[in-house]
Amino acid sequence: MTDHHALLDREQPMKRLIPILCVTLSLTACSGPDSSGGVLLSKDPYPTNAEFPHGACWPTDPPDFGTYNSGCGWMYHDDQKYYIKPGADLSGADLWSANLSGANLQLANLENANLKDADLTGAILAYTKLRSTNLSRADLIRADLRYADLFDANLMWADLTGAALKHASLYRCKERDTIWPDGTTSEDPNAYWYCDNFPYD
Repeated sequence: MTDHHALLDREQPMKRLIPILCVTLSLTACSGPDSSGGVLLSKDPYPTNAEFPHGACWPTDPPDFGTYNSGCGWMYHDDQKYYIKPGADLSGADLWSANLSGANLQLANLENANLKDADLTGAILAYTKLRSTNLSRADLIRADLRYADLFDANLMWADLTGAALKHASLYRCKERDTIWPDGTTSEDPNAYWYCDNFPYD
């Protein structure tokens, strides 16, 4: 009897160890990389692979977003690839003469970017960082630039006809033959807008 009880005592820890081992193995298997058909699931931080302007702006965009111009998506320009969307970090990007008409770039960072001759007609650039950005000769017709930071931006020969500049910072921006929202130019001594006023109401 003594030997029998001793054998049972040795078996009990093993019985307790087996379920614990199984649970550990299960958790390890579940915590590995997700896969489907042996292919790792995409961890692409961008909402879609669709090209501008038909891409998703947010991961929660409805499935039919591609049927209209969302103002977001991948853009290929001079052998470079950029994802256009709100909050995008495009600081220093070379988008010279790019067609960004209707782009949704609110809250984006475009500091030191080259947007010379770019078409930004109707673009949403509210709260966007455009510090030291080259916007010379850019079309900013009807662009939304409310609360945009245009400190030291180059606006020479830019066309801002009909643009919204409420609370925009134009401090120390560069102007020459710039067309302001009301159609006046930077050469007009009576123009309401100028590059030393900060901010505009």
